[in-house]
Amino acid sequence: AQLTTDVDELVESQPDWSPDGTQIVFSGTSAGANTSDIYMMPADGSAPPSVLVDFGPHDTQPRWSPDGRYIVFNSDILEGIGTDVYIYDLETQTTYAVTNDPRSQDEANDWVR
Repeated sequence: AQLTTDVDELVESQPDWSPDGTQIVFSGTSAGANTSDIYMMPADGSAPPSVLVDFGPHDTQPRWSPDGRYIVFNSDILEGIGTDVYIYDLETQTTYAVTNDPRSQDEANDWVR
């Protein structure tokens, strides 16, 4: 499935549907920008996407937790040096580091049940 929004200046990629099917998270890049953020929007398209996580220069590969409370994603806070894995708690709106090595190239792909 291809993710499309009505936001012409936003390039969407790496979508993931919430466990209950009502929301979508994705990595979005504004046209002409060299940065990406994590966005969330209703799966039915009833509202435009909003920035959920603007943590580092490149926030990518968002994935929902099986219970729908958390989003795991990758970010390179120190641009071009390394990638770490983070978890965003939707209830507390807090971001936690899972890995923390500026030289690493850690990437999250999915949750394990």
